[in-house]
Amino acid sequence: MPCADLGMDCFRDHLTELEKRICESHPLGPVFIAGDFNAHLCPLGGPKGLGQPNHQGLLLKDLIDRCSLHVISLSARSEGPSYTYWNSNTETTVDYILGNVDALNFTSHCFTHELNPLNTSDHLPQTAIVDLTAFNLLMKVLFFLKSIGTLLEIQTL
Repeated sequence: MPCADLGMDCFRDHLTELEKRICESHPLGPVFIAGDFNAHLCPLGGPKGLGQPNHQGLLLKDLIDRCSLHVISLSARSEGPSYTYWNSNTETTVDYILGNVDALNFTSHCFTHELNPLNTSDHLPQTAIVDLTAFNLLMKVLFFLKSIGTLLEIQTL
């Protein structure tokens, strides 16, 4: 997402494009969106959120609500530091792992990695642990149900 220096119109444009892509993907199953959102959700995002939300955070929260997303990285399933960005005078959270309810259900936990001298970024990496066995089973069941539905349609013609 664009930084605040580029202005709110640019931020809104990026959110609009992101929402369009989320809506296109939502019916397909689990949807994860992760990265640097340059927005402070703070407690609006979940129990690990700290501080006060900024304007970008309020706009992101609106998108989260409209798209029925969850902030997995600020949920009770999250471990590690509460901050994801640091520099010489601040620690804050601007990086998130978002997901729809399917993504949340398949995520056993996630964590923000501790500060490490090998990390050359001023953002901390985040990881989500996803249970692919359960996801693959669900996809097989959905495929089977779709196959049966197709057979039932043919038989009733």
